[in-house]
Amino acid sequence: MKNYFLSAVFAVSSFAVISAQELQSVNYTTNEINESGLSLSENWRTVLDGNQVLIYNGNIKNSSSKNVKNINVELYLTPQNLTPSAGVINGYHLTKVPFSAISKNGSLVGVNIKSEIQEAPPAGLYDPVLILTDSKGKVLAYQKVTNVLESKDGKLTLVNIQEELPNEKKPDLHPVVQMDIDEDNSIALEKEWKVEVDFQNFIVKVIGGDISNKSSEDLNNLVLDVFLTKENQTQIDSNFDAVHIASAELTNKIESFKKFVDTTVTTNLTRIPENGTYHILLTLSVKDEKGKPVVRTKRAFLDTISF
Repeated sequence: MKNYFLSAVFAVSSFAVISAQELQSVNYTTNEINESGLSLSENWRTVLDGNQVLIYNGNIKNSSSKNVKNINVELYLTPQNLTPSAGVINGYHLTKVPFSAISKNGSLVGVNIKSEIQEAPPAGLYDPVLILTDSKGKVLAYQKVTNVLESKDGKLTLVNIQEELPNEKKPDLHPVVQMDIDEDNSIALEKEWKVEVDFQNFIVKVIGGDISNKSSEDLNNLVLDVFLTKENQTQIDSNFDAVHIASAELTNKIESFKKFVDTTVTTNLTRIPENGTYHILLTLSVKDEKGKPVVRTKRAFLDTISF
């Protein structure tokens, strides 16, 4: 049975005031950036909606062999009329989005950053620049966003909207996620489970409970996913709207007729929904031979979460 989940974008709003006196200088070294193993993708795009700037559809990659904690993505507008200096980024700071952790050799995908502008910077042309920093402000990576913004008469406008290539897929801010569901009683979420969502620190914690393999085959490529739904989804028999907020792969296999005991997983919050009240849906998937997750069991919670 196929079900479609309508998911919201990951958008963190920061209501920062920009003024002509707030041009800042951010220092970095190439060695520290290379040693960090972190990178920001090149495929970020810019949208202006009234007094809001949305930088969307980007990825943050950790190619290092260690987990990285307490990092921030900061958005600056850098004036084009300034002469570039090696090791220095000059710009007006718009917003800072924190992330609790990125696992080693892992990625955060589809990251979107939104900032409300109450006062535009001085007239001129600006490049949006994303800077990845640690908790002490050290620059770990940076990336200039393709689009150029112009400040004129107290307003920002896009001046060079990049033309799409014929075969380029336009990014979707409200993607539809399709998942296959095959509940065949071969695997089960047993005992008590709960999901804790920390929106302030962008953390989702799944606390179990056992995962029991009731089949005669070893199971690997297991994935736990957390969704927020408007309606309780104890029985899934039709398409429904949901916000996919977290995903975590379980690297160890479960041997036949064995179980994981007291499973606990902490992972990043990858999307933030609109304000409202939601039910929590936890799914457990097994990747098929093509690497596609297929939901084998689920746990729907009666209690609601509001924010």
